[in-house]
Amino acid sequence: MNTALRWLAWSYYGYDIPGRDNRDFHFITTALLKQLEGHNLRVSLSDTMTYLANNLSRDDEFVAFLRVLGNKLSSYVKEDGGTINNWLRAAYQILMYNSFLESEGVSDEDVRGCMELLIKVVLKNDEHRLIQDNACRVMLFLLKRRAYNPEFCQKNSSDTLDVDLYNEIREKLGYLRNCGVVPNCNPLLKFLDNEGRMQDIPVGAGT
Repeated sequence: MNTALRWLAWSYYGYDIPGRDNRDFHFITTALLKQLEGHNLRVSLSDTMTYLANNLSRDDEFVAFLRVLGNKLSSYVKEDGGTINNWLRAAYQILMYNSFLESEGVSDEDVRGCMELLIKVVLKNDEHRLIQDNACRVMLFLLKRRAYNPEFCQKNSSDTLDVDLYNEIREKLGYLRNCGVVPNCNPLLKFLDNEGRMQDIPVGAGT
């Protein structure tokens, strides 16, 4: 089963496969997300994350992933839930290469909730620098929500929830800005203040 999922993971939606029906891929995606939500995944987590990163194509699929991710982040914060790097890598790869955050099918509430949990992940333990760095990277790409709502997470937003989120990131993560061991915090804070440039955006699959 893992071999089959690994093959599907690299079969992108745009790839020309004779007889392929993308409705089948939506069925597979939905089934995997339900297994993740119920903590009864029957295949490799790594292959599952690769599949999701490469094959999510609908707003409802992305929203479902965001909520399952939120549950995983919440469990990690409340408990010593081990590593969550597979989840974080999948999240920023999905966000890096897709435009889900620019859609009305995704709510500001869902994105804010995920960012608030990511802040807690960063603050949980300074010894887990890789997790901190990947969490900052996900937050950076979540700021793409501004393409849909320019006031999202802005210090002068008309929505106090966005102002509160902006202030929380600045106040709680500012100490990591130039520490060197969490390099993605610096571009996160630059883009938070609308000072980021294209060359500041981290590229590649990450670690």
